[in-house]
Amino acid sequence: MHREDFFFQRGIERSEGEGLLKWVIDRREEDLLESLKYVIRNNRRALPIYGPTDPPTDRVYPWGRVTLPVMMLGGGLFDERACEPFPTAAFLWQGNDGDLVSMVFDVDFEKHRLKMLVHNFKGKPMRVGIRMLSFPEGQYRILMAPDHNSDRRADGNWRSVTAKLYRFRAYPLTFPPGTTLVELQCLVKQPIVARPDLAITLAKQVSNDGIVVARVHNLGTKSAKQVLVWVVNESGRVVGKAILEKIPGLSGFQPQVREVTIKVNDAQLLKKCKLVVDPKDNIAEINEANNTYSIDDRTPPPVEKPSTTKFISFDFIRIFSSAQTVKTRANPHPN
Repeated sequence: MHREDFFFQRGIERSEGEGLLKWVIDRREEDLLESLKYVIRNNRRALPIYGPTDPPTDRVYPWGRVTLPVMMLGGGLFDERACEPFPTAAFLWQGNDGDLVSMVFDVDFEKHRLKMLVHNFKGKPMRVGIRMLSFPEGQYRILMAPDHNSDRRADGNWRSVTAKLYRFRAYPLTFPPGTTLVELQCLVKQPIVARPDLAITLAKQVSNDGIVVARVHNLGTKSAKQVLVWVVNESGRVVGKAILEKIPGLSGFQPQVREVTIKVNDAQLLKKCKLVVDPKDNIAEINEANNTYSIDDRTPPPVEKPSTTKFISFDFIRIFSSAQTVKTRANPHPN
């Protein structure tokens, strides 16, 4: 191991953890600031060490891999997972960059509520998505108000919206420049039951006469009925549609796939269109993020089927093991 490899963070350092521990207990920004100074200082020292052979990955950890998820995403610290990149984070940002940061100063994992300050460093509004992680999917109330002096109190009128928040599909939020006080309150948890999971792709290349063959997968264990499939152009207008009566859920290793043919009048516009399954969100799914597919992405490559010559069947293993057992019993001391 190279000498510099010892510098890469493998867990949480004592100096970093002391400030973070105080922050989790008293939520004083002074304690958090000391921990962040330690993280920033070591990241500056580590930057020249990172290179093509050792980039920041899940093996070579950048500093702050515990502090930032706890501070920004409401992660827990006392769950024996503090060495994970996202320890019990309540939620995740999607489409964010370094110009928007959050500080969760109050989180309740039993009632699924949290309060945080979100600061936009840009001089214009930023639109980002929020997804649930350890917080359950369901109906949430999102409250937002300006906080000009970062004292965790609203300095203007609250804006309230009720929305369904999912784990895999982001809900868009817009933050103006400056600091915004945000409260997240779970109203109704989505029940944990068997659900379908629809995904859509192209089954074959689009023909010149505007014929589109869509392939719809059900990756869940529950059947999906009356499944709508649309072809939507770049302006959002529906240019073709079809319906599948039923797609069974998975009950084993056999895929559950159905294909449907859709005729589009203007074949020249198809390259800029996309396929959408369940466009009206009539079906409660496991993952809503795989319900669209751009026709311009063409047909996905086929899945390689495993060769039977590369594997030994379970029957052969069972027969071989039985034969070895009989042989051992017949001659327990071969030497």
